[in-house]
Amino acid sequence: MQIAAALADQFADGVAWAPLSEARDETDLALAIAQALHISLAGAQALRAQLLHALRRDRREVLLVLDNFEQLLPAGVGLVLDILRAAPHLTLLVTSRERLNLQAEAVLSLDGLALTAEAGEVSEAARLFAERAGHARLGFTVALDQQAAVADICRMLAGSPLGIELAAAWAGDLPPERIAAEIRGTLDFLASAQPDLPERHRSLRAVFAGSWKLLTEAEQAALMQVAAFRGGFRPEAAQAVAGVSAPTLRALAQKSLLVWDEAHGRYAVHNDIRYYALEKLEVQPSLAQQVRARHAAFFADFLCRREGALRGPQQAPVQAEIEPDLPNLLAAWEWALAQRDTALLARLVHGLFAFYESKAWFREGVRILQPALDWAGEAAGADLDAARHQALLLRRLLGRQAALHRQMGQYEQALALIEAGLTLPGLPSDEEHAFLLLQRAWVAFLQAQYAQARTWAEEGLARYRALGQPAGSGDGLALLGWTAYELGDYAAAEALCREAQAVCEQTGYAWGVQYAVYGLGLVKRAQGDYATAQQCFRENLAFCEQIGYLWGMAQAHINLGLTALAQGEVPAAEGFFRQSLSLSESIEHRWGIAQSYKGLGEVALAGGDCGAAQVWAQRSLALYQQMQDRDGQADCLLILSAAAQGRGDRAAAWQALEQAEALIRASENGFRAARALCRRAELLLWEGQTAQAEALFAETRRHPACEAHIRERAGG
Repeated sequence: MQIAAALADQFADGVAWAPLSEARDETDLALAIAQALHISLAGAQALRAQLLHALRRDRREVLLVLDNFEQLLPAGVGLVLDILRAAPHLTLLVTSRERLNLQAEAVLSLDGLALTAEAGEVSEAARLFAERAGHARLGFTVALDQQAAVADICRMLAGSPLGIELAAAWAGDLPPERIAAEIRGTLDFLASAQPDLPERHRSLRAVFAGSWKLLTEAEQAALMQVAAFRGGFRPEAAQAVAGVSAPTLRALAQKSLLVWDEAHGRYAVHNDIRYYALEKLEVQPSLAQQVRARHAAFFADFLCRREGALRGPQQAPVQAEIEPDLPNLLAAWEWALAQRDTALLARLVHGLFAFYESKAWFREGVRILQPALDWAGEAAGADLDAARHQALLLRRLLGRQAALHRQMGQYEQALALIEAGLTLPGLPSDEEHAFLLLQRAWVAFLQAQYAQARTWAEEGLARYRALGQPAGSGDGLALLGWTAYELGDYAAAEALCREAQAVCEQTGYAWGVQYAVYGLGLVKRAQGDYATAQQCFRENLAFCEQIGYLWGMAQAHINLGLTALAQGEVPAAEGFFRQSLSLSESIEHRWGIAQSYKGLGEVALAGGDCGAAQVWAQRSLALYQQMQDRDGQADCLLILSAAAQGRGDRAAAWQALEQAEALIRASENGFRAARALCRRAELLLWEGQTAQAEALFAETRRHPACEAHIRERAGG
């Protein structure tokens, strides 16, 4: 980090540090880099792709330090190469025990601090020892007769800054000669017992061993047990998991074995020290088992106390509280899975799902839950009680995994998981059953199967009400409101959304409130109350921006664009759709991309550019076909019909319209039927069949679900 500090002035936007001591794979690497650069990653797309997309657009001149990269070799090298290609303005400083072996790599070997100096000067290594010893004992100076011992300490530690800091931390209790003797004794032992150990590693292990011998039994026990934490820990966590008192933690920090982060109220353990302490812990299997069990239980409690707030008004601060301990939560999840602890997995699963969903990290959530889902799906054996508990866990996992797949537009996978959960035998009609029913309703809704969606949503709502679950009831009411809107029953849609809003406001369920407000915006736009519709969608946008929910931000921009189009504000609409497209592409959300393409097709059509309208509509149509979304396909076909008419292609115009009408009949959508009537009337008028056209225009205006802007178009 001294090198980074020296180089900082050369970079206009400063230095960003990404610690990788807890990173295990490319996903962890991407998250660490994003956090260091303050880049928000969210959604269905792999985090690697999101990061590279963001870096291509980020023009900051930053020195990015990737610290402790060695555990990511060789797998992490590919991402480093892609980052260099995507962001040539970014400079990487990688610290690693091994070379990356890249052509672009300029290697600076760090062999430790200098051990010699000019006559009359003090070496870098000895200067660091004196400085750190001064922290351990106020007023400490190296006496003339102690200089040889200090030089000996620095030589045995090969100038390693970490080793020197650890050795100097004992200057408050031992003179330099005694510290040197302790290190020498351990080093001689290591040299004889492990002759193949590299000199640098032998030196570090020597100082660890020396420091270990000088710790009290309580300090040794504390260091061993806190090594079970990943990514650092708060003092109260150490007290709960390891019974470590605040004075003991401070004592370990004073000996440079822990690092206190005042700004965040957390302790960190250097990776080398953590590995050494874990070795000591593993020598006592019974204690290691107890510590990991307490660690997992503590973080399960930690998450359970916060999972409800992840969808409330305090979502953003709760996310910020959880995120530093995500490595600990994942360690608890992995331990519970390794122990086949059904109860602990059941306690963790919803909180992890809620966190990943609230961050829109859908794909990463699927990756985390899948191993548990695979295990829970296996036969439970002859133990009927164990089988029942495993089936309860399986249903919970199936529902959460289905919700994540649904969020990614993977409706077939979601539906298969939902059906598997609903058909599990012998389980009660509990909250998990209600959750699955609503997921089934959502998938039907998103595939324009509105009658089925209403049936499933009503059943789910009834279960949630019977269970006295207001949040689930609010979700069910909002979904029924959206369904009524799609069917063209605007009065029922408004009533349901207002009821959902009231229920969710009473319980502080912020997401549910926004679902209801969104539904009201849809209704008000259809009725021609554009000011209220715009207010609803801007409230959605502000909420999603506050919590950093990129998918919600994209959805709000889409609806602001549609509202602007309905008012004839074409340039404003184009701006909203381009913003939604950028957001949707950054999270690879197919539905959002398709909606944005479709909106841009409408914009091109309004501007008289039929060729561009056709291109955008065809792109959108292909995505809707992949998702089996009949309403989206119908909308695109209506655009293609109008674009063909603009080009003078009569056959193509009629063909696209007839395909759209067939899809609309199949989905029973209300307002789209009126759109198709208006489109048919426009084609008849174009062909000179004025009387028939006028009759259809009149029928369009009388249609009970006709949107205000379509009624205006039919009247014009």
